[in-house]
Amino acid sequence: MSKTLLENWQAISKQLGFEIEAPYALTLKDGSTLSVPFLVKGFGGPKGTIVVTDFGLVRACANQLVARGYGVSTLSEPEIEASYSVEGCIRVLSDWGWCGDPELAPDWILPEEDLD
Repeated sequence: MSKTLLENWQAISKQLGFEIEAPYALTLKDGSTLSVPFLVKGFGGPKGTIVVTDFGLVRACANQLVARGYGVSTLSEPEIEASYSVEGCIRVLSDWGWCGDPELAPDWILPEEDLD
């Protein structure tokens, strides 16, 4: 049986040393609560990247999330266990970009020219 998207990312976060908060919930401007599978801290936006498997979950509030400092990404549940590798996640995280203290940036982040 293959691991879920969250299980894959949790395992890789331990290997690479970045933080995931799962599940993650926040209150929107209208007072409603948005619950998402997980937040990847330090990448994609000052508050991290919200990860969903269905963009429809965040479509109506995506602009609000970005304005509040979040990155938003839609990732698929893996069809096979090998579909989420450490190398693949490094590429995704490098593409999102490090948004934390520059002095604490992981040394495994790929330079922009290697992301094409």
